[in-house]
Amino acid sequence: MGESPQGDHGKHRSCNSNRRHGKPKSVRIKNILRVIKQKFGSLTLSGLRKKPTEEVFDLLCSFDGVGKKTAACVLMFSLGRDVFPVDTHIHRICGRLRLAPNCKTPDETFEQMKVLVPKNRAYSFHINLIRFGRKICRSTNPLCGNCPLYDQCLFPEKRDYRMKSSSASASDYDFMLLDKV
Repeated sequence: MGESPQGDHGKHRSCNSNRRHGKPKSVRIKNILRVIKQKFGSLTLSGLRKKPTEEVFDLLCSFDGVGKKTAACVLMFSLGRDVFPVDTHIHRICGRLRLAPNCKTPDETFEQMKVLVPKNRAYSFHINLIRFGRKICRSTNPLCGNCPLYDQCLFPEKRDYRMKSSSASASDYDFMLLDKV
């Protein structure tokens, strides 16, 4: 149970992101808050800080409407854990850059990226990929002509978008590329 989601494979129970049961998000959030208060005595995540990452991940995923991305975001942003959340944008970029080329879903990319993201780099890599996706590797109208990773990219229409891209200098973008990732 003490292993981090960064290093284990297939140990997590199925997350409940697809089990919505037609409940509005507000109802699911209220239910989660009620359970947290029952388990920990207050509406705080402090009771989770000393628990192993995998145990917290499984607990969060046990809540109706909480999937791998949400659980990983809570672990990384709220609890400071070295977990790499994958949303649709990160999934798209990881596929285009051959980091997770055969993954069909963000959950598959999440599992594959566990072994690829260097230890203690999940937060910075996540934030920089988000910035990279907002500035250059956008889902629509990507700026392929400005992409420093153009040669590594698998995006089939990159040549078309390269011609459409404006000329901008590297200083126009506030992200950094990580070595050995």
